[in-house]
This record gives sequence, C-alpha cells and structure tokens, in this order.
Amino acid sequence: MRRALGATIVLTTALVAALGGTAAAEAATPTAAAGGQNYVFKVTIRNLGRADLTPPVYAVHNRSFRLFRLGKKASPGIAALAEDGVTSVALSEARAKRGLGAANVGPRIPARRSASFRITTTNKHLRLSWASMQTCSNDTFVGQTNARLPAARVGARKTLRLRALDGGSEVNTESRSHVPCLGAHNVGPSEKGVIKRSKGIQGSGDVNNSTQGWGRFLARVTIKRVG
Repeated sequence: MRRALGATIVLTTALVAALGGTAAAEAATPTAAAGGQNYVFKVTIRNLGRADLTPPVYAVHNRSFRLFRLGKKASPGIAALAEDGVTSVALSEARAKRGLGAANVGPRIPARRSASFRITTTNKHLRLSWASMQTCSNDTFVGQTNARLPAARVGARKTLRLRALDGGSEVNTESRSHVPCLGAHNVGPSEKGVIKRSKGIQGSGDVNNSTQGWGRFLARVTIKRVG
C-alpha cells in the first residue's frame, strides 16, 4: 500500500455529494489530433455491481500502448487505482507512454447506474483502454485494455460485459480496516501478485456480497461512434 498517496484519494464523501448520484454524467474530452480524419465516440459504462465504481482513467491510443496487462504485475499507478481509486498516478503513467493519443479521467459510476464520456480522435489512435476500482474491495477493478473502437461508420457501436479483475497488489482481507467503502484509505497488507480474474467477495471479512458485491460481470461498456 502506498501511504504517501493519501492526499490524492478520490473516494471522499464530498465527491459523492458533488456528483449527486448522477445516472449518466457526461464529460466531453476532445483529444489533440494532428491530421487525418476525426472520429467522435461516446463511451457509456454501466455499473452492474452493488457498490460504486471510481472515476475511470481512460486513454485512446494505437496498438502499441497498454494501460495494464492480465497476468503481469500492476504498475504503481494501476495498483494505486485498484487499491484506493487514486487516478493521478495512473493518468501520469498513461500520458508518458508511447502510442498515446490522449488520456483523461471520466465520471464516477454509482452502483447499478451508468456514466458516459466522449472522446475525439483520429485514425492514428483508434483503441481504448480504461480502468476503474470497485470501492468495496481491497484491490478489485474493472476495465479494458487495447479495445478496438467501432470506427466503420457513424452509428456503429459495440457492447461488452466485463468481469472483475484482482490487482494483485493488496491481500483480499475484506476487512473494514482495509476497504475504502468502509472508511479505510491507504492501508492494507501488500501482496506481490499479478493482475488476474477476481474471485469475487468471499465473505471472509466485513464486506457483504449481497449488498456490496457483484455477479458474474462487474460492468457493461457500450462504445458508439457519434461523429
């Protein structure tokens, strides 16, 4: 656990109040594109779980870029995001990588609701990656890496359901002493694992699967070309 990142934690009641539980908040974030045809996409993430998903870090890029890799150790930024919802480190990492078109942070996604953001890009950067933490967990997150954008025509769309991922950086104690939605931040026993499929809430601590967990899938994402 990275204790020095406490000041940047996004899991605060002030943020929740500021967002007001909006079902479909939308952030227009055009990317800087030099030359080529412009494309505009609307990305809508539906939270299928019973706890909030934090604001996602997202990037549009070419195929050489990776935000995270299944089976590999999480970067410091992805670990901070998966453990505490911190976006600043993962965003800085993304902006420093080759193959990036642009990176930004989307809106928080309340339980059982949706939130959207728009991206503008060119034919040089027609892939999307994003990641968002499930707040009632030690280091569970959901996201996509290197997903193709549906660029064939205006109105083209694709929808996918996504399973939860275990960040592999914090032991899954499910304890109120370590889980953000129960009031704990920047604490928790470290784990030297890799990113893998989450086994879900196991009921070994204070997190309740029936009220704070999720089913087979944690999110559904719909990407639509709108321009």
